[in-house]
Amino acid sequence: MSVGEVMTTSPTGGQKAGNDVRMSLLPVRELLEVAELYGKGAKKYSDHNWAKGYEWSKSYDAMNRHAMEWWAGNEFDDGEGGTGQEHLDCVIFHALTLKYFRKHFPEFDDRFKIPKRLEEKLGEQVWPKVPRPREVKNLDEEWMREFEWRSRYLIYAWRADSGKSGWHYRADDPGYHRWSWSSENLLTYTYNNGPFTRD
Repeated sequence: MSVGEVMTTSPTGGQKAGNDVRMSLLPVRELLEVAELYGKGAKKYSDHNWAKGYEWSKSYDAMNRHAMEWWAGNEFDDGEGGTGQEHLDCVIFHALTLKYFRKHFPEFDDRFKIPKRLEEKLGEQVWPKVPRPREVKNLDEEWMREFEWRSRYLIYAWRADSGKSGWHYRADDPGYHRWSWSSENLLTYTYNNGPFTRD
């Protein structure tokens, strides 16, 4: 069986493997109405015209116009030049188009990109930096690498000695400068070096 498949047995004893692709669960009438919209589009333009690709914003704008018309209580696209279909059919069409474009036409992605510096500034306003604790049990999080930590008579620091990055320790003595590889780098170990404190 393929990944995600489940074997089922009918009352007759017949077995069939199935997965999460359940076409039998889809709303047939609604899908046929959307398919009718594809047919009308083919008459206006050509078969698979939409699949040639275009700027994402064109379908995004159209999708939202139809969604807002529907939200305003207008069920059908029956204005001048309209399709005569439900506005929600048009919403589905453009949503599927954008889903297709995301996979096949990334070069037409014209979504507005917030400048990096502004994005970081906005991020700080929405998600302010959480104060970091000054005492921890283990040195197992990335942010901890920014600081030197003390434990008993040792100092721990994230270093790249001999081309090998990781936690190193040395004696908490101004005259002692030799760093050694620490067991804090191991995923599992029985000895606990902590707690650790920082300035």
